[in-house]
Amino acid sequence: STCYTGLTRAEIVQDLRQLRILPNRPKYSVAQDAARQHHQEGEGALMSGLLRPDIVFSSSLFDSLEVLQSAISDPDLRMRLFIMLRHPVERSESIFQYLIRATWEPTFFPALAGMTRHDVIHHGILDDNWLTRTLTNSDISVELTSNHVEQATKILRSKFLIGLSYNIEESWLRIRDAFGWRDDTGESHLCSENMVWKVSKEYASVSADSKYGLEQGSVEWQLLESINTFDVQVYNNAIEIFKEQRVFFQK
Repeated sequence: STCYTGLTRAEIVQDLRQLRILPNRPKYSVAQDAARQHHQEGEGALMSGLLRPDIVFSSSLFDSLEVLQSAISDPDLRMRLFIMLRHPVERSESIFQYLIRATWEPTFFPALAGMTRHDVIHHGILDDNWLTRTLTNSDISVELTSNHVEQATKILRSKFLIGLSYNIEESWLRIRDAFGWRDDTGESHLCSENMVWKVSKEYASVSADSKYGLEQGSVEWQLLESINTFDVQVYNNAIEIFKEQRVFFQK
């Protein structure tokens, strides 16, 4: 976000009640999961000064949309959605590694450090089919079916500009062009290129690291895949949608 000037950025410091304005940064409201716990605070923050956020980042789609709809009373307001996706197994592995290492987190308890992937799954600590549940607004009590995969895919195709973590460069260029975030100046262009390069390098490094990366088809991979069978289907469909959307950016 530091690559683009001339706008105002709204940043959440701790929760939706603590928003501050930073000059010369793109303006956005980071809703995150705090939208679920701080629905009223989110509305108040938007109503008090962030009536038109440029971007809302969130991992809680429907809660965030509800906050925005309640806070911004404009029937003509239209929003566009983009999403960055990585393979569901990679996502689960990343969360697993974080859970057993995040000693700095207040929610961390020592027993996690010795848990295996099987333990974490058995105790319900690692969520299943997060993407499908998020897109269809289905909580953990809902038993997913192929209908949820179909619904999630339909939502992705009709509502989202798709980005893929393994193709971050093309994904970012599409998002930048679709939303008009220009980096025409030399400094902004260099900043944007460096940002994409850094993210690509970090993703490649994490994927190649034996501590964090899993070999596809390994026992560990299959274990995590077994709790994300619906997400894998949705993700594979998203890859096809990503290919389909390429036509919109051909010059």
